[in-house]
Amino acid sequence: MLESMRKHTQGWIAKVILGAIILSFALWGVGDYFTGNQIETVAEVDGEVIHHVEFGEAYQRQLNSYANMLGDQFTKELADQLGVKNETLQTMINRRLMLIEASSMGLVAPDQAILGTVQSNPAFQEPDKGFSPARYQGLVRQMGFASPRDYETYLRQSIVIDTLQKGFTESASVSDEEVK
Repeated sequence: MLESMRKHTQGWIAKVILGAIILSFALWGVGDYFTGNQIETVAEVDGEVIHHVEFGEAYQRQLNSYANMLGDQFTKELADQLGVKNETLQTMINRRLMLIEASSMGLVAPDQAILGTVQSNPAFQEPDKGFSPARYQGLVRQMGFASPRDYETYLRQSIVIDTLQKGFTESASVSDEEVK
């Protein structure tokens, strides 16, 4: 059998195919070497980069959210009219700024807060059974997160941001004269 394979690979067709494979590896391999396989940057916030992939995931989650709310009425053209891309990017920038500030203040969301938030969410509950890990995993993927861990990271960030915003709003006071 090996002798038969060896005999068939000696033909000019086999050499052309092998040459094409070698050429494609050479071209793409060299291209990656010179470009450094760089990931496109969408924005930079205080030295922290928002990558194209991260933006794409957030944008897709936002589109899915609009599609779930509007159903058949939602179209790509409507998304463009509503400025969903700009809204998504601005939200990402604002979140990043707040996370930077929260980090400088030492704010963190404890694991128990994440666990409690996830397990008490009615969307992840099965009637008369309580929290359902299978339902949780399925809905997290439907929301556009690659894994429950990604959702929990997002949730952790949201809790920190909410805590920071609450601290700002509750600590601010405005006198009656300032209101007038």
